[in-house]
Amino acid sequence: MSRERAPTLPSVAAPRGGDRPASGGRAPADISGRDEAMRIAGEKVGAGRARDRTIEVFNPYTRERVGSVPKATLDEVRRAFAIARGYRARLSRFERASVLDRAAALVRERSAAIAALITAE
Repeated sequence: MSRERAPTLPSVAAPRGGDRPASGGRAPADISGRDEAMRIAGEKVGAGRARDRTIEVFNPYTRERVGSVPKATLDEVRRAFAIARGYRARLSRFERASVLDRAAALVRERSAAIAALITAE
């Protein structure tokens, strides 16, 4: 069952005065307007989708657009699950642990930017 309507924001007034964050409620410039791609098995899919095939992401506090993410079709979801079911790791568990250790280090290194993005979403 697919829903073609874009999500709407609730009509809630933003707090005034001292309740506003020090940044004025704006997302940092480095995360504003990100348009993410969807990948299935490493292949970018859905490039150039019509607006009804994307989901706009807004900061619920300021209502500013943070970016967009593609909306998968049913066939894309089925394809992704089929590929995932047939996947067999090529790396040993020790090699995978090393990759995860590096990913964790990157998350720690970029925690401020990640926190800003999550907060803005």
